[in-house]
Amino acid sequence: MGLVVGFGVRGIRAIRANRVERHRRSMAWASFFVVAFLVAYLCKRIVLGGEDLGAWTLAARLNLYVHEAFVVTMLLAGATAFVLGRQLASTRRVTQSAGDPPPPPQTLARHRLAGRVALACALLGFVTACGILGGMLARA
Repeated sequence: MGLVVGFGVRGIRAIRANRVERHRRSMAWASFFVVAFLVAYLCKRIVLGGEDLGAWTLAARLNLYVHEAFVVTMLLAGATAFVLGRQLASTRRVTQSAGDPPPPPQTLARHRLAGRVALACALLGFVTACGILGGMLARA
């Protein structure tokens, strides 16, 4: 999750500097690490099964549920940003060609908002994941 946040921040800095290709690559890497984690998590669940939440404190379980809510929101907002980004791909904001159409302001604003929500949820998901890991280590 830390890598997702890192590449997300790098992508936002890139687009603010008008480096569209670097923004696209950074977000692609962030997406790769999200998918890699999800695949690893599903494999872990298949091989080892789920956690015994009965051994967890109420605070630890609440932290897990909040974490899961952040992850789901991150996935939905990230997917939304991706779809909107694809719609912007042929505009002059991305191509840098004056002959291409300008990006629709509403699409650009929605893409920006979805990306910010995804990054904020990734950061909060990282913080709550640290709490989950700490609790697992304490129970071990």
